[in-house]
Amino acid sequence: MINILGVVRTNFVDLEYVPSKDDVVAEFYVEPNKISFEKTCNHIAGESSIGTWTEVKTMKPRIWKDLKPSVFSIRKKEKIVR
Repeated sequence: MINILGVVRTNFVDLEYVPSKDDVVAEFYVEPNKISFEKTCNHIAGESSIGTWTEVKTMKPRIWKDLKPSVFSIRKKEKIVR
């Protein structure tokens, strides 16, 4: 996915991901406005972590792999994402 600035956005939704004991787990209540619930969850994860629109010159693939966010739980009915 590419945003309006031409920056490639990654899909952070990975429902197979199992958080480790060292992961920070955040829970959000989500009420999307005119976009899908999944897309909203993806944007929240990106903006709450290293999925920035700013190019980070020191970012290496290994750092990205270790620090990227993962949306691992989506409960649409309750409007909760983790």
